[in-house]
Amino acid sequence: IRLTIGRNYFSFLSAYRQIQTMSGVTIDELKELAKIGGELIREKIGHHNKKVDFKQSGADLVTETDVAIENLLKETISKKHPTHVFLCEESSHSDQRLTDAPTWIIDPIDGTTNFVHSLPLVCVSIAFALNRQVQHGVVYNPVTDQLFHATAGGGAFVLQKGNSKPLKTSTCTLLDKSLIATGYCATPRHKLEEDKKVEKLSPEDRANLTVIRDCSNKNFTAMTSMCQDVRSFGSAAISICCLASGEVDCYAELCPKEWDIAAALLILYEAGGCAANYDNTPMGDMHSRQCAAAGTTELLKSLCDVLHAPEFDFARYC
Repeated sequence: IRLTIGRNYFSFLSAYRQIQTMSGVTIDELKELAKIGGELIREKIGHHNKKVDFKQSGADLVTETDVAIENLLKETISKKHPTHVFLCEESSHSDQRLTDAPTWIIDPIDGTTNFVHSLPLVCVSIAFALNRQVQHGVVYNPVTDQLFHATAGGGAFVLQKGNSKPLKTSTCTLLDKSLIATGYCATPRHKLEEDKKVEKLSPEDRANLTVIRDCSNKNFTAMTSMCQDVRSFGSAAISICCLASGEVDCYAELCPKEWDIAAALLILYEAGGCAANYDNTPMGDMHSRQCAAAGTTELLKSLCDVLHAPEFDFARYC
């Protein structure tokens, strides 16, 4: 059973119930898992002696807390669902893709750089997918105690301090009237700067990274000149949840990975929003490393008209 994800899609309750029975996973399970991870974030975010390592570049940080949360969540899930698979930030390869298998898509801390600097724009992002379609999504900021959640066909909501309210995107249709959330794809720039000192990159890789960096720069210039204003929160999941809440009107970013956006995109769709690749084509399995999103289809089209993405497969560079 596949539920089509898009701006105006409809899911029948009977189909959802059948999927829920097949998977044995409920939204309440994701909420509890997010709170488990969130408790660790809340304990550690104020510490100033966090151990930080680097992954692909100086912009790609990982802390002991990232790893601890991911391991704890995977262990907890595996005890209950031993046949399920994972697509997670700290343990998945860049070329790993979503399959038909029941899959947990997890970012233990989206906004790791914010976390390192004790900036409270951080969250746990957990999605559950079956047949390559996201069925449940939860994004939890333990600092603000905001828990965004959605189930396919069931609407999107935010729970804070015991109060739950439905989410709805803004109705803005004009780019010059829009507030846009974005993130800067810093990894290519850092890799190029590091290569000036070490010179490990091949000519092809150096050229491709330059294209990605230049696209990011062009996009930022275009967005700042054509919309009302720009915000960068340092977390793709939080940015998209702000879009789902109607707090911003659109979002665009190069290099987000599946675990950054899977849960938040379902929340966005259920709140009435839409998302696409930069050329306004469907995102498919979310592996394209580009995401443009808006509260209305009209605004999404206008946004995509000014965005640039590399014409080659650049997933491995992000």
